Amino acid sequence: MGDLLAEHAARNRFVLANDLIRLDFDLRTSDTMYNYIWIRNPLSGQFERLYNFGCDVGARERGTREIVNTIGVNMRAQAEVNENEAAVTLTYPSPLVVYRQFEKASSPAAIWNYPDLPAELPSVMRLCDASLAVTYSLRKGEAAFSVTAKHLGGVIENITPILNAMWVDNEHVPQTMYIEGFGEFDWDRPAPVSRAEVCDVRYFVFYNRDGSGVPYGLVVQGRQKTCVAPHPGNPDGEGVFKVCSTNQEFIPKRAPTGRFNDTNIYFMLTDSRITPPLRWVLFPELSHGAGGTGAELLKRLCARMEEAHLGWWEGATRQPSAELFLRPWPMRQPPPTLWR
Repeated sequence: MGDLLAEHAARNRFVLANDLIRLDFDLRTSDTMYNYIWIRNPLSGQFERLYNFGCDVGARERGTREIVNTIGVNMRAQAEVNENEAAVTLTYPSPLVVYRQFEKASSPAAIWNYPDLPAELPSVMRLCDASLAVTYSLRKGEAAFSVTAKHLGGVIENITPILNAMWVDNEHVPQTMYIEGFGEFDWDRPAPVSRAEVCDVRYFVFYNRDGSGVPYGLVVQGRQKTCVAPHPGNPDGEGVFKVCSTNQEFIPKRAPTGRFNDTNIYFMLTDSRITPPLRWVLFPELSHGAGGTGAELLKRLCARMEEAHLGWWEGATRQPSAELFLRPWPMRQPPPTLWR
């Protein structure tokens, strides 16, 4: 593989990659269980599928005034590659499909072989008449990628980039979240953080204190208030999601159900109708014990964020704030304080 790649890899698949990370898109759906993050293991040199990704959409359901969580289907991809950066823009055509209709179907036949939906969508499906474009980009030599979205049509209130591990055999999902300036939070501590509404907080880091696994972080490159929802111990990995995952290309033997296995970021659309870039950062160079453990590992992770991923914030006057919510709320549902 060359330094940068953005191309059709198969009938329904599109790949955006460099020598450290590979994003494997399924053009049939934005549902995270079908879109894979592959990371090069620095010890073996082989790519390993450790996380999934996608982007949900808060849109108005057809025939109602309700904003609901949706996914894109039958998407179009456009690639752009230059010397230092490659990007893929996915257009989510109208209609969007209301999330979680498939894995809750009463019988396999009712799933309509999702994500292979027929051209004429079944009349019983819940839909939203809206569209958008989501752009993913990455640079040479960085195990990181950025996500931004643009509203194209219909009623859309938010965009939700997601990184999760509910459909992979990753036994080292992060157990600890660090919020810059506000400290560490474990997924299973009493009253764990279910969401954090932040402003001017530059980054989050997710890792294991024992040094296991591949840590990741996120950088919000914008000043607007943002909601980060790291669902702690999402239980569905062994339930309906595992059943539905039998339709994906890679079937996990045991989907992780604990730790921070489903990280969601809610961006409310501003007047510009374009979201600020969100940057996902993976740390293979500090994985598998190479970065140390405990406070030493966290110090190195924060230093890497400072050195390589916070350029947007240079010279900015900040007033970091965070409101942490300890009571759980249903998975993939919009936080009430941001909706109305």
